[in-house]
Amino acid sequence: MHIPDGFLSPETYLPAYGVAAVTWAYSLEKAKKKLNERLIAHLGMMSVFVLFASLLQLPVPGGSSVHITAFPLMTMLFGLPIAHLAYTVVLVIQALFFGSGGITSLGANSLIMGFFSGVVVIAMRRLTRRLPERWSVFLSTAVPILLSAFLFAMLLGIQPVIAVSDSGSPLFFPFGLDVTVPAVMFAHIWLAATEGAITAYVFPVLRRILNKDK
Repeated sequence: MHIPDGFLSPETYLPAYGVAAVTWAYSLEKAKKKLNERLIAHLGMMSVFVLFASLLQLPVPGGSSVHITAFPLMTMLFGLPIAHLAYTVVLVIQALFFGSGGITSLGANSLIMGFFSGVVVIAMRRLTRRLPERWSVFLSTAVPILLSAFLFAMLLGIQPVIAVSDSGSPLFFPFGLDVTVPAVMFAHIWLAATEGAITAYVFPVLRRILNKDK
């Protein structure tokens, strides 16, 4: 789901950085009140898992890729502000050292895969609180992944419209919404279902482990 460098126009990634900066400041302010040595240790181990799990990517026609995000799991375990900051650090490391994602697209990647996804996770947990927990966790994982994928598809698909040369040729990403939306969404339906099922079983186990260490 990472967008690499060169796919987004300045008209897109500069405003995305601006909005992302606001969410980073918000998350940092909230996270400072909760962080302690034990939580940082747990968060570090989880971040390493997320780092390498999301490096296993399968290219998707339409300019994206499919990979486990594990961000919904992080959000449910640590809360949105802490998970958002940790995931942003993961995105920076991936972009700088592993060639996954990019620096110009960091704002958009962090905003959509991180903050926006986390807001949807929290909303879904509240909306599904009367369901059995595993169904609640499943939906709270699958729905954010699908909505994030849709936003990525939309962001890529509008590039040929907002960034063109004098001759009308796309300057950045060349494919429109008719390609990006079906290609990205079809691939991420399977990812959402798979990651949702895995998270539904993993979340209660990890929560018990973290609670025992308190």
